[in-house]
Amino acid sequence: MLQTLHQGREIGPVHHFCKPITQDPIIVCLLYDSMDPNAPLSGIEYIVAKSLTRPAVSLGTWNQNFHDHTVEIASGRVKVLDLPPDEAKKVADLVATTDGVIFHLWPMGDAFPTGTVVIDQAVGHRPLTADEYARSAPKKQ
Repeated sequence: MLQTLHQGREIGPVHHFCKPITQDPIIVCLLYDSMDPNAPLSGIEYIVAKSLTRPAVSLGTWNQNFHDHTVEIASGRVKVLDLPPDEAKKVADLVATTDGVIFHLWPMGDAFPTGTVVIDQAVGHRPLTADEYARSAPKKQ
């Protein structure tokens, strides 16, 4: 559960329901604006290992579309629910090794999805310089 920026406006909390789909990790999250059982799906976030994103995504694209989960986790805004504290910490520590990209599917104020997809940004995202981007990439073993 955390806040996001949608077209420059802070929204949230955004509730994430996630599952890993590869061990790298790649994790896919369904995003909802509330815990109401009838809440519509508002977006999808892909959480992807920095070892995958940093070599494949240009700095310009990363700055525009992605965010660093190390920064997001350190902000204290992320809460892992429904797990004991030690397991929640393991999840947060894993996610801190990843980048995220958020696709907003249901335009705010619209009665239904219209086919418009917007890439949202994490609150607290700060574009990286080329040196910061290179330094934050995982070291090859």
